[in-house]
Amino acid sequence: MARWPPAAMLAPMSDVPDMPLGAEVVRTKAALAMRYEDVCQDGRLMTMGMPQALGTVWRESVQSMPVWNARNVGIIPILAQMWMRGTDERVHVGRPAHCEGEALLAHTKDEEGGVARIVLDMRARIYATRGSVLGAQPEGAGETVLAGEVFARHVFTKLFAAPGDRRVRKLEIPGVPAIPSCEVSWIASPSQPDEDALEWLDPEPQNAVYQPLFAPHHCDSNQHVNSLVYPRMFEDAAHVRFDELGVKHAVLSREVALSFRRPFFSGQRSSLALRAFRQDESLGVSGQFLGAEGKGHCDVLMRFR
Repeated sequence: MARWPPAAMLAPMSDVPDMPLGAEVVRTKAALAMRYEDVCQDGRLMTMGMPQALGTVWRESVQSMPVWNARNVGIIPILAQMWMRGTDERVHVGRPAHCEGEALLAHTKDEEGGVARIVLDMRARIYATRGSVLGAQPEGAGETVLAGEVFARHVFTKLFAAPGDRRVRKLEIPGVPAIPSCEVSWIASPSQPDEDALEWLDPEPQNAVYQPLFAPHHCDSNQHVNSLVYPRMFEDAAHVRFDELGVKHAVLSREVALSFRRPFFSGQRSSLALRAFRQDESLGVSGQFLGAEGKGHCDVLMRFR
């Protein structure tokens, strides 16, 4: 039986706030090239097709911010949390698409009121052209519609410092305030989900049949498993679990929440704990990638419809 606590549940994207009013937000708008692997057979943008918009925000906004120079002194913004949410719009993969993105440098506070973390928040909304590659065109074909959105929070870290010295509570970079003026709240995971609002299909977390063994093709230039490997593997495992439970699972992930604790590297093996649930008309799975001695590496919440 999995060691992961059975009550754990990540905050849904509805709990993720918009960028604060009056904050020094850097905004961008850019075209996106939609890929065939980004759009499901029914025309909905897949959640795994959304994070590419963050790359556009990074190139068009973050790299022009003075804080980018933090890399020169060994301070790196590390992805800590990510949310993705897709609409049910049917879009044409070969028609124009674009994203509208925002980036914000901010800080969070600890319980004593001191600076807990320096964070870089990024949000991108993906707009595409309503339509269908094959078959009849939907009503309103050709209109620009919201297909999905993605939010990512990065925490500035002294990546190569000793374990106890990695947290960054102020920036010492020319042209950048030591503590960003904007304060944001840390988006915590509720310790207890609302049991009345959902039906657990699994009374306890279940160990997935698939136990990933990470290899070089799972890792990126940062030398560890890429952040998008986890939701891809998790979605596959969720469908296997639905099938084991005898639940109809011709559904697509529409909301994903990820919390990254520690990385995996090539050659390491993970176990995967899953707990399926039903809420209203949708299915969902909450779970965690576990490493040696049951330590959690990545928490995942995924909702399907």
